Parts: sequence; C-alpha cells; structure tokens
Amino acid sequence: MTSYVNALVGLFGRDQNLIRLMQCESLGEESRLASFLSRLADDAVVGFGPLAQQAEVSPQRLALDIFALAWYPIAHAQTLPSALGMKPRGPAFLEEQKRHLINVLWAVTHTPELGPEAGEAV
Repeated sequence: MTSYVNALVGLFGRDQNLIRLMQCESLGEESRLASFLSRLADDAVVGFGPLAQQAEVSPQRLALDIFALAWYPIAHAQTLPSALGMKPRGPAFLEEQKRHLINVLWAVTHTPELGPEAGEAV
C-alpha cells in the first residue's frame, strides 16, 4: 500500500497536465480518462481489498477516498490549501502527504503492520 500511495501522490504531484485534464473532464458528460483511471482504480481495489475487508469497508470506497485525498490538495492548491498556508505542489508537502495518507489508511483499517509504530519507511 505504501508503494501505491507513494506512486499516486507522486503522479499527481508531478503531472499538472493530468490534474488539469481531470478537472476539465469532471465538468463534462463523458471522460476520455476513464480507461486510464480504471486501471489505477482496479489496482487500488485489488491492493486495498484485504485492508478494506479487515475494516469492513468497501474496497471501492477506500480507493475513492485515497484518490480524493491524494488529488484534492494538488488540484486545489490555490484555494483551501493556500488559505491554510500550505503549498501542495512543493516537494516537502508531497512527501508529508504520502506519510499522511499511509497514516489515514492505518487509522481507517486499524492494521498494525501499516501503523507508524511499525517503523515502516514511507
């Protein structure tokens, strides 16, 4: 899960064109990104499946939540994050966001092997 979260935040953080395209397509009726995003989503559902089952939540919902938390601060860098004094497109924020999302996964699933006390490198 750490690798997946790191890759997802890294992708969103380095590809502003992808973020812009996602924003534009979210306003339309159809999406040309659907097949690309479905591969990412399928990987997340499979990867998060055991954690979701343990926490008795839908793996699709868990994947959606992680996507949203990875995407929102970067896509909306000039709105709420800026008002909070954050710089979501900076390298320090991106690294902290990766750790934060791993901690969120741990908190939601109560999986000790993902928790900060396990000393897992992010």
